Amino acid sequence: MADRKQLPDFQAYTIGWIAALDKELTAALAMLDERHQQPENFIQNQRDTNSYSWGRIGAHNMIIASLADGSYGLISAATTATSMILSLPHFLFGLMVGIGAGIPRLEDDVDIRLGDVVVSRPIDGSPGVVQYDLGKLKANGEFQRVGSLASPPAVLLKGLAKLKADQRLNGNQLPKLLADALNLFPRLAEPQGKDAAFIHQGPRNNRLFAASSPHVQPGKVQASRSHRKEAPVEDRPESDPEIHYGIIASGNTVVKDSAFRDQIQRQLGTGCLCFEMEAAGLMNDFPCLVIRGVCDYADSHKNDRWQNYAAIVAAAYAKELLGVMNAASVEQADGVERIMGIVSQIDSNTRGTHQAVLKLNDSVRFHQIHSWLAPPDASDDFNEAAGYHHEGTGQWFLDSKEYSKWKSTASSSLWLYGRPGCGKTVLSSTIINDLQSRGVDCLYFYFTFADTRKQSLDGALRSILVQLCRQNEAAKGYLNAIFIPGNTDAAQPDLAYLCALFREMAKKSGEIWLVLDALDERDVLRECQNGQALKNKGLLPWIRTLLESEEINFHVLVTSRKEEDIYQALKECIPKPMHIPLRNESVNADIRAFVRTTLETRGDLPKWRADGASRRMVEEELTNKADGMFRW
Repeated sequence: MADRKQLPDFQAYTIGWIAALDKELTAALAMLDERHQQPENFIQNQRDTNSYSWGRIGAHNMIIASLADGSYGLISAATTATSMILSLPHFLFGLMVGIGAGIPRLEDDVDIRLGDVVVSRPIDGSPGVVQYDLGKLKANGEFQRVGSLASPPAVLLKGLAKLKADQRLNGNQLPKLLADALNLFPRLAEPQGKDAAFIHQGPRNNRLFAASSPHVQPGKVQASRSHRKEAPVEDRPESDPEIHYGIIASGNTVVKDSAFRDQIQRQLGTGCLCFEMEAAGLMNDFPCLVIRGVCDYADSHKNDRWQNYAAIVAAAYAKELLGVMNAASVEQADGVERIMGIVSQIDSNTRGTHQAVLKLNDSVRFHQIHSWLAPPDASDDFNEAAGYHHEGTGQWFLDSKEYSKWKSTASSSLWLYGRPGCGKTVLSSTIINDLQSRGVDCLYFYFTFADTRKQSLDGALRSILVQLCRQNEAAKGYLNAIFIPGNTDAAQPDLAYLCALFREMAKKSGEIWLVLDALDERDVLRECQNGQALKNKGLLPWIRTLLESEEINFHVLVTSRKEEDIYQALKECIPKPMHIPLRNESVNADIRAFVRTTLETRGDLPKWRADGASRRMVEEELTNKADGMFRW
């Protein structure tokens, strides 16, 4: 430490360099022209937990920080960058330098090899770094990013332009910079135990396998060798690294599957060249350029052999870039404090407007979906039936063991049947209210002869699809993704499409509760009478497919009269159906409670209210006359 220079003022350090891994920090230190002691007047912010290295490359003083040992990913990188800004708010820009996974596309002449360098550069509207796990997949397979990241500072992009021009004339200087570092630190040229040397690992260890080739596990070489298909690549005349400019895909997951790699690349576009795990955590809070040495191909063949070389070649590129940037132009650049202040102000001004627009767009989108599905309104029937409910009635059903078992059993069905006028529809509304009071998103539909749109599975599906869209965010997101605005005048979706749509939305929801009232007042009775229900057509076969799905926990409760055709069809179509009848004694108890309360509370019946014996006589007479029927 005694022979290292110590500058008096920490504000002389204008560039921040972040290395995620210790091998990346080693590479960064190897590229310094000078190592410095901590500046005399530097006082680290108490919330800054970083450990810093200080030094100079060319005309630029810089501070280097790495992530905590064993930490990686967007959050760790963002924490390191934010901490650096707390202690050094004056610095001008940053560099994120380290290793990444290359995305070769030989069919498009994108020949990325292990040991090459990928540099983030804005392209086709992309900022240069894209968070690949923050967005949504549209129906046509196109990936739509949610949110955006900042582009590198202008001073760095101007430096890139100058460096690219110089390299066209004279070639890149990476081999010389690597040789200088190895001469200065010869230990890097030799393996250290299991740690590979910081040198090129040789063409025989630089093999690209076809996307379908599985990785050969130890001990299974002979069995697996025939399946390994090596992609044909032309030999390069020299092992010197090549440099590629484009999009770097950043996310929280280690990508080591070639099929997934190629899928993400297709979604992000042809400019996507590399995967890594930290940069997206920096771009909006730490204006920087991202430089990655390619250490693997993001497939199951990834290993650590190339990591050290990839780290040092990326650091060498960063040094070459800084070498073409003069100190005066760097010092004239806006500092991170000013840049982030402007970004923060813009973000503050637009956040409220953005949220309002999102809310408006959501409302408009739902209105368009509603118009497209054109559902009959089931809420009218629910509200009317609920209005007839008398407090306390139907409690016998809510307390029944059949109802309790239906609620607690996965993929369950329950048939509630009874005579016409016994209160099935009102009881349905009581069941719906009970489920909703427990926090359950319950879908419902009332079949009725009074409205032709409420007599078919088509009408029921349109209604419950809209209900599901209202109640469940995951289902709503799926419908939003496939719905194309402006198609409201197109042909209405047919029954097969509606069935498939509900199934997919139900999968997103995970658990579905559905109450269907009065099956005997719709096409299902005719389906049962003519045998359609037994031929996989109509409502009951549709219910069966949902009950049998392993991806949906589907609970369905249906009501009807006790029609023999419906009973037989239910037995044939529904696996292990539970039945519960509306028995006279249960309904009579509800009728008696209704009559008693009416006699006690009606202001125009004072005689019955005052005379207990007469009141009891009326209760008994009306209950007996009703014989288990509210309507008679």
